[in-house]
Amino acid sequence: MLTGSASSIDSATLVGLTRFLTNTLDNVNAYSDANIVAQLNLEYRETQSFLLSQIIYDWKENTLNGTGNGLLNLTAGTNSYSFPTGMLTLDRLEINYTGATNVWVVSEPVKLDVFDLAIANTSGNTAVKFSKNYPRHWVRDGKIYIDPVPDQSITSGLKVWCTILITDLALAETVGPVFSAPIHPILAYSAAKKYFLQKQQYNDATIMEQEKMKLRAEMISFYSQREADTKPNITVKKRDLK
Repeated sequence: MLTGSASSIDSATLVGLTRFLTNTLDNVNAYSDANIVAQLNLEYRETQSFLLSQIIYDWKENTLNGTGNGLLNLTAGTNSYSFPTGMLTLDRLEINYTGATNVWVVSEPVKLDVFDLAIANTSGNTAVKFSKNYPRHWVRDGKIYIDPVPDQSITSGLKVWCTILITDLALAETVGPVFSAPIHPILAYSAAKKYFLQKQQYNDATIMEQEKMKLRAEMISFYSQREADTKPNITVKKRDLK
């Protein structure tokens, strides 16, 4: 997994690149550091959302894998649980209904229309559609709903694997964005585009948008292919029967 590191382009460097693109190196008052960082962070989140929408199963740079905030307590008679902090996508859910070691079961996602009984009746095991060996879950309004409902409270009885929201960049940080370093300039191109639009310099804004889209294309290519070397491609060996 590629993550932000000492070799990444840090936030201060991205601010400098934005100043270079907008020709504000000698006039910092024209575009304050605070405004640049704010624009960088807007693009940072937009880039994360774009990646998730394009290659949701391949881009896992910012994840919470059943640990820390991804461990939720089960409460007896309760079928809904709040998302882990910053959760964007739910990739996997495991439930331990007894609290014993190694008795976790994988819950599968379902749509609400699979329930032929009222959802309001699912507390206290009164309208169970599934079983504790084969539980199911659905997501709605910032909550994870599980069925069947636990009949006992279990500390950390719910493991959530998910993609979480990236942490905003700060000017003093020496660590850059979590995704691959060659893609980091995409943040500066977007910030520069917004600056030029505000100045009604539309030709310059168009150039920044073109550079941004080039990097987006490279980003999709990189993240969709980067695991290819780890997946063996086995083919049948041809035999010469002559």
